[in-house]
Amino acid sequence: EFTMPLEDGQKQIGGSVIADFGFELPNDWSIQNTARVMSIRQTWNAVVPFTFQSFDDLAQNALTSTPGGASVDISFVNHEGNPVAESENGLALTAGLWHVNKPLSDFSNQLQVKKKVEDHTFTLGTYFGHYTADNFWFWQNILTDVRNRPRLLNVAVKDAAGNVIRRLTDNGLQQYGSLYDHGQGNVSIASLFAGANLKASERLLLDIGFRYEHDTFKQASENTKAFDLIGGTTDAHKGVLWGDGTFKRGTQDFDEWALSGGANYKVNENISVYGRASRGYKMPILDNYLFGPQANLDAEQLIQGEGGVKVGTPQFGLNAVVYAQQLKDFPSQDARVDPETGETVFETAFVGKARTFGAEIEAVVAPAPGLRLNGTFTLQDPKYTNFIEGGQDFSDNRIRRIPRVLANLSASYTREGFTGNINWKFVGQRWANNANNIELQEFGVLNFGASYR
Repeated sequence: EFTMPLEDGQKQIGGSVIADFGFELPNDWSIQNTARVMSIRQTWNAVVPFTFQSFDDLAQNALTSTPGGASVDISFVNHEGNPVAESENGLALTAGLWHVNKPLSDFSNQLQVKKKVEDHTFTLGTYFGHYTADNFWFWQNILTDVRNRPRLLNVAVKDAAGNVIRRLTDNGLQQYGSLYDHGQGNVSIASLFAGANLKASERLLLDIGFRYEHDTFKQASENTKAFDLIGGTTDAHKGVLWGDGTFKRGTQDFDEWALSGGANYKVNENISVYGRASRGYKMPILDNYLFGPQANLDAEQLIQGEGGVKVGTPQFGLNAVVYAQQLKDFPSQDARVDPETGETVFETAFVGKARTFGAEIEAVVAPAPGLRLNGTFTLQDPKYTNFIEGGQDFSDNRIRRIPRVLANLSASYTREGFTGNINWKFVGQRWANNANNIELQEFGVLNFGASYR
């Protein structure tokens, strides 16, 4: 029995407590400490489309794989009528019914000590964190027709006498337990950081920062086994994945560092130019270890730089920037369904290198009292530069799911308690996969609203 209704979607129940204190000390010293405790139970439910097939192919495959089969009956689970006759497209869909229960907890503490020397500020600090994540994933496959508000289908094979000799589904469920994952993991984080805000002159400001971090990842993942449910009378009851009570355990340590530097030069009261460069990192997520110990993973490495100009007056603001970044060793994860068994598996590939060059311009205009116009336009070129997955070379392909073009335009007007606004967002064409052969078309979203108080 499922206790997470599909209509809940993603749901979080929990909370956090934050304690923060700071002291101003003599001789321009100060100290600040922030601690947080968090506990949350996150659940989410989704229906994810997998494969389409025609009703003719569905029936033929059922007959071919059933000795003694003479005919196939396809029916609605919760509706009257004939699915085949009523269908406008003649298609059936196998989809995943995904249920995830994920309790999370966290404790973190950050301590900062600051010292002011004339117009400069120096910072030294430490950070410690420990978080846990439990996972219980239990997924099923369902069979539906293809329409708005699709309907669940049952499929049965009959012999020449009209007797049902095989049921492929159970109330629309095509496979119970197509994926099962159960694990408990935790991560401990300890870091040291330092920074400086320097006023080199009345026009020039400099920022530099450094961080060193050590992480320890621990994960226990339950092994799975396929079971046939006792009393089951359909194909859906066979080969159900569930835990067998034994666990795979793994531990990995990471040491990483980050360095950044930036400068801002004030040309005059209305114009400034700036630049920034950094070497950063992103640790693996704990879920990378959920499906069992991995060969030693690498932290993602990020090198980026940007430079731009800012212009500001009481009626007009402009920010124009060009940027470049390179990512190394970042994961690309997909859920794949075995067409023979219906089993869902997660596969993770690590991209050797990827890079993005881009430019963005943002403008704000206040042409009249109460009227404000905003616009942002981004043009970029995200590509893999070294990525081999499953023997295929995807180097020089576009990074999946990232568009080249983004735009956001909005206008708002306020007067005497009335506020009206309109917003248009545009996302350019993207690729859904690393091979760049499944296209996600460009789209725009228009929102508008009004209020009075």
